[in-house]
Amino acid sequence: MVTKSAFKDGALADAMIIDIDNTKKSNFAYVTSGEPSRTITSRMALNGDVKGSAVCASGIKTGFFCGSVTNTDVDGRDAKTGNAILNLQICTVDVRLGDSGGPMFYGHQAMGIISLVNGTKHTDANGVEWWENLMFSQIRAAEIQLGVDVYKG
Repeated sequence: MVTKSAFKDGALADAMIIDIDNTKKSNFAYVTSGEPSRTITSRMALNGDVKGSAVCASGIKTGFFCGSVTNTDVDGRDAKTGNAILNLQICTVDVRLGDSGGPMFYGHQAMGIISLVNGTKHTDANGVEWWENLMFSQIRAAEIQLGVDVYKG
């Protein structure tokens, strides 16, 4: 059950808290596509990434993917609600609708949460829409917005 959401106009992050049983909590970033899960042992500092920083993610539609940060401190707007999300990062990866909420990480460091698509929309031969960039909320911004800390085991 969602117990708190930061998804509102002018938010510092597109994030929410989902209440789960303590016995099911872990410090793993679960990934798709046969890649091993990642143990999260640290988090990126607020505004800790720079252009060119490596980043990986796991989305339910795209699977496991890596790319690099191309822009920092960018404000984005959700196409459906019009909500502005502030201080997002842009990275170069192909992303599909449904990946939102997935973890952004590199090595064992939490970096953020997949938030919005960015760039030109494409459609593949199967009719699946995809974009060449995604925008992600910084993990520390999500923690501040929601008043929580990333679970680090």
